[in-house]
Amino acid sequence: ASVVLFVHQKTGAELYYIANDDTNRIFDLTFRTESPDDTGIPHVFEHAITDGSEKYPSRQLFYNLQYQTYTTYLNATTFDRCTTYPVGSMSEAQLLKLADYYTDSCFHPLLMEDETIFRTEAWRYRLDDPEDPLTIEGTVYSEMLGKRSVERSSYLNFLQDMFPGTTVGNEFGGDPDHIPELTWQRLKDYHEQYYHPSNCTAYLYGRFEDYAAFLELLDGYFSAYEK
Repeated sequence: ASVVLFVHQKTGAELYYIANDDTNRIFDLTFRTESPDDTGIPHVFEHAITDGSEKYPSRQLFYNLQYQTYTTYLNATTFDRCTTYPVGSMSEAQLLKLADYYTDSCFHPLLMEDETIFRTEAWRYRLDDPEDPLTIEGTVYSEMLGKRSVERSSYLNFLQDMFPGTTVGNEFGGDPDHIPELTWQRLKDYHEQYYHPSNCTAYLYGRFEDYAAFLELLDGYFSAYEK
């Protein structure tokens, strides 16, 4: 492959174009994100972008795209130091449309205006009957309950002991004991701080007839920001 690094002049956003003959083309946006505590704030936001954006205001569109298009990959993943949003397709024209969907979702999520998205993805109280115990549920809350283990807790404790006073040992996926401490306003503030072109690296991978169309698409979003 040939690799070209593009840098957006106005904001400093980067794009790596990995050009080869692979027709399984990939577009990706990656943001450098950290976990200031154990509430899982980067993980919650990763889930929240699947619930629509200003340009694509459907709460179901992400799942429809998974099963009703020619995508070869459609997902998002939170790591301890970054959150990444890759999408793949055998069709270059379709990938361009999917790139627009992902980019709008990252920079203009409906989450910023709709608290119900926060309550769905992060946590909420549930009480089916006045006589029942009050419970907590939510997509990320339930997911992290399932991932709770002695091994994961031991590893995080090890990091906290090795690097005291840093964010390295924080549970980036979210600790169910602390996820309910997260508020909608904090999640919105996190978006304003980290989801900025200056904190973004984009990727194109594969064989493209018109890679410049993707540069033009990203410039349309990035240029609304200052460095």
